[in-house]
Amino acid sequence: MKSDRLRKSKKAMKKSVRYLSMTALALMGAVITGCSSDENSIEEPKQPENDKVVTLTATVSMDGSATTRALTEDGVKTFAEGDRIAVIYTDKGGNTRMAASSSLQTSDITNNGKSASFTVSLSEPDKTKDVTYVYPAAMANADGTINYDALASQDGTLSTIASSLDYCTNSGVWNNGALPTLTLENRLAICAYTIKNSDGTSDMTGSVTDMTISDGTNIYTVSRSAAAGYIYVAIRPTSGANISYTATAGANVYEKSVTAKTYEAGNIYPLGLKMTKVDGLLIGKFTINKGGDQVRFSQGNLQAKTTDKGANWTWGFATNQWDYIGDAAANTKINGNGTVSENGTVDLFGWVGASSSWTGDAQYGISNSTTDSEYGTSSSDALKSDWGNTISSGWRTLTIAEWDYLFNTRASGSTVNGTSNARYAYATINTDGTSSVEGMILFPDGVTIADSEATWGTINGAGTNCTSAQWTALEGKGCVFLPAACYRMGATVYGVASGDYGNAFYYWSSSPYTANVEKAYNVYFGQSLSPQSYNFRSYGFSVRLVRDVK
Repeated sequence: MKSDRLRKSKKAMKKSVRYLSMTALALMGAVITGCSSDENSIEEPKQPENDKVVTLTATVSMDGSATTRALTEDGVKTFAEGDRIAVIYTDKGGNTRMAASSSLQTSDITNNGKSASFTVSLSEPDKTKDVTYVYPAAMANADGTINYDALASQDGTLSTIASSLDYCTNSGVWNNGALPTLTLENRLAICAYTIKNSDGTSDMTGSVTDMTISDGTNIYTVSRSAAAGYIYVAIRPTSGANISYTATAGANVYEKSVTAKTYEAGNIYPLGLKMTKVDGLLIGKFTINKGGDQVRFSQGNLQAKTTDKGANWTWGFATNQWDYIGDAAANTKINGNGTVSENGTVDLFGWVGASSSWTGDAQYGISNSTTDSEYGTSSSDALKSDWGNTISSGWRTLTIAEWDYLFNTRASGSTVNGTSNARYAYATINTDGTSSVEGMILFPDGVTIADSEATWGTINGAGTNCTSAQWTALEGKGCVFLPAACYRMGATVYGVASGDYGNAFYYWSSSPYTANVEKAYNVYFGQSLSPQSYNFRSYGFSVRLVRDVK
């Protein structure tokens, strides 16, 4: 509850001061940093104005086994100026309320910082009902619930956990009109991570700037500057949980999954993770729906290469984001059965639905057939063989709703050239190179890019230009580039020459067009942007894959 809801009586009773005692605790071998100070947005209480408020002091102590309370260099938790507790109580009207104590002053702290008195004002408390103490106060919501949302975003430091997140609590009954004496118990576990590469030869902890932890129910995201030492994360206790990790270190993304893990409240766990680099995955995150789910893009457009005229194909991504094949072999040498008449690389694929009878590589759209019914005959088709399955597990194709959200609805939180909520820009990149490339820049969530980092046109519009050095810098910030990579009909590629539908791109979604069994949805950019376009399944369009941020 905000402090402006706290009221004070002129007849308020000042109870005798009682003290909060603390116990010296071990940290189980982890490096300890800093003292606790409850830095949160709760305002100082204002002077109460009615006769229904009482000002009291609470007497509480810490559980001696609560090892996560040992958050100072000497292994003893001590109070600091500014610390607060929250008291959750029931008023005489039956309403659950939360009142934050006043901030500790130096005079409130005794016993070498291990004891302190907290003063709190309560409005018409019902002293027949239990009360609950929450420390620190930032972990309590105004309605009396616990603010677990505060755990979703962390900075990886023990000092921040100590000041704002290390949740402990207990409940009890009133004691002859006075607040009860209680022993608080920790309700969270703390993990202290070190990160190494998959073979354990390189410690990457100091270069990790982004880390996501998911136990299937809760997701914790750490954003930090590169720094030495453990990455500390406060989590809710788990029992037999399967936990997935993703970490960004430099320009690379790493993943790890562990099974059947139990982390109990009141403990700190030093954990070493050997994480595997995800080849071809860019670091930028993009929100794709109103639920906040995010994806990362592949390093380039999907490609299939053959050296034996299609008897075998090797699948992968373009080396650079701007690379595309155009009218070179094998885009222009595709036969009707998943083979080619000349060796090369295909990067324009037809959309094949689950109702198609095609098998082999033809089911991935490597065919010159222009008979759309051969690509599927159902408007409810799923994409028969999602192109991501050709490389490794975890890759997929965006739905048309996700593409549309990405371009038109996403609240990116990004600022580019002074424009807030920047999502994209039509652009020409590598303008100082031998061959500039036209296409679309997508700005990741939460990025800030200055006006000096490109020659900007309209953000969420057209006209931007980048030199090769400028694009390299933008890519380093997580930007994605979708090249205008032409399209194919049969074995003929269009859009290569100026005036021949040039400066356009077509990217498939995984969604069929329900109004016509011979069509599927795609993103189109030419003279305008259409994230919910649709075309015949036989057309060969570009494919850009993503992986979900776990």
